[in-house]
Amino acid sequence: MKHLAGEAPEVRRELGELWAFRARAEGNAAERFARLAAGLEQTGATGAWIEEAREASREERAHEALCWSVARGFGVSEVPGLIASEVRGPAEGTRERVLRELVAICCISETLNVRVMAASLVMTRDPELRRVQKEILRDEVGHSALGWRYLERETSAGERGAVGSWLPGMLGLDSRHRLFQEVAPHPKEGRLRELGCLPRRDLRGLFVTTLGRRIFPRLEALGVPTTEARARLGEACHGGGERLV
Repeated sequence: MKHLAGEAPEVRRELGELWAFRARAEGNAAERFARLAAGLEQTGATGAWIEEAREASREERAHEALCWSVARGFGVSEVPGLIASEVRGPAEGTRERVLRELVAICCISETLNVRVMAASLVMTRDPELRRVQKEILRDEVGHSALGWRYLERETSAGERGAVGSWLPGMLGLDSRHRLFQEVAPHPKEGRLRELGCLPRRDLRGLFVTTLGRRIFPRLEALGVPTTEARARLGEACHGGGERLV
């Protein structure tokens, strides 16, 4: 990002940390998709599902490299450790574990990622950053769709009903507690927006509205109960002063 070398130090630091965090998240997603592919294979899924998960893992590795490249361009090469995300409970290679992982990573995480990246892209004015964002966004749309298609085509009504009890844990509200804490606006917020760095209140709003208007209704249409998950989200929003939609 040599063409942005003249940005204020605090702007460069914020952007560098953002892209370093994204790099860690993409690397984590690559590992999860690799585990998912192995799990699909162990449970006898067709080759098309397995290969799609493997391709998603490869794409996430490419995203990881892209994000690190941007982060280093802003002078940041490290970021505090990311909380590892993986399904706990069911044994490896079981159908229940595979289904939990598919819903957690694709239907929840990747669908949220699509909305965040799309909103960031809309705000970004820099052509090089837009190019990177578009490449990542294109792939994330496909990763999200993988989970929704599997949930619709490869699961029984009973399995979809069971997903509802897993949803509160999948929302990761414990690890996202900072998202619901108010912080003062950054003094360079306007410029950061122009470079695709959304403030916490925007991220919180995207998280809540994407769940409330997109993810939960789609799950409900497939027979997945969301009452408990909606309640947990409502509690988090109430504690942070956010309005639940």
